[in-house]
Amino acid sequence: MREVLSFTGLVIAFLLFLCGGFYWMVHETDETFAKMDKDIKSFTEKAAEEVRIEKEKVLKKGKKLDALVIDKYSTTDSSMDFTVTPVVIGGGIYMMSGATPGVTTENYYIKIYADEKNYDITVPKEVYDQKQVGLRIPIKLYKDKIELL
Repeated sequence: MREVLSFTGLVIAFLLFLCGGFYWMVHETDETFAKMDKDIKSFTEKAAEEVRIEKEKVLKKGKKLDALVIDKYSTTDSSMDFTVTPVVIGGGIYMMSGATPGVTTENYYIKIYADEKNYDITVPKEVYDQKQVGLRIPIKLYKDKIELL
């Protein structure tokens, strides 16, 4: 009887140890994800602030020009994720590969001629649809940085 109680005690202690370890692992993972989210948000805010400052600088110090739209084009970027998963079948280990569709991104560009140079600028779809080749558009140019007016 004593052996059964000691074995039961060991099993209970082991289960408590496993539960405690699992709780600790989940808790630490949650904290890590929270820290990562905070860092990503901070990085994104800093990047947005730098873009805003650069835009203000171009608008303040840049010279106003009329640029000629000489070309328009769009590109499509697609990504695909490939995975390899080990599978045990009948005592043998086989590798099963698979592919999942990733993200498809459409980018729109307008090529303009201003200040005796050609510039390729990324624009939103609405601007891309509005501007036609041969049209003159107002811009601000400062150190090869362009803002549409």
